[in-house]
Amino acid sequence: MRSIGVTVICVFAAIWWGVGLTSAGVGTWPGLAMGAAISLGFVAAAIRADRLAPRRHHADAHRGWGMVAIASSAEGVAILVSVNVLNWLGMPGYFLCSVAVIVGLHFVPLARALPYGGVYNFTAAALVAVGVAGCFLPEPVRNLLVGIGAACVIWATCMAIVTPQRKLQAVA
Repeated sequence: MRSIGVTVICVFAAIWWGVGLTSAGVGTWPGLAMGAAISLGFVAAAIRADRLAPRRHHADAHRGWGMVAIASSAEGVAILVSVNVLNWLGMPGYFLCSVAVIVGLHFVPLARALPYGGVYNFTAAALVAVGVAGCFLPEPVRNLLVGIGAACVIWATCMAIVTPQRKLQAVA
């Protein structure tokens, strides 16, 4: 089941990557294809990890989907509100920053409801940090930093999810 979550967030990572490049005026086909290729690599790694993992009980596999629905719905409403408020205030250049913060906050309840919770706590904190940091930069650099930064945070999350966890052994 990890491959479903990794696929969903990798689609968004590729979108963040593309939006960051194109909104900064440096979006070329090779650059956009690179973001898609990185996402596809993580999806393939997640599918492989799922095939190698022992099967889990059906109820365990679907634990947390209700929280995903609630958090994602709240995220969508918050993004719509923030984009409209920023537009009304005449500050459309901060759209990506606000979306990064909102997406980061949406990972907070997911960290409690889904496996790999510690990873999602990192994702939440890092996305909020990327969004806030972007507010202090001029617009073309802001969009590039927030878009590429958010994509990299999501890919780091994917790497932590698909990498096999090894237990440390005490050395005598």
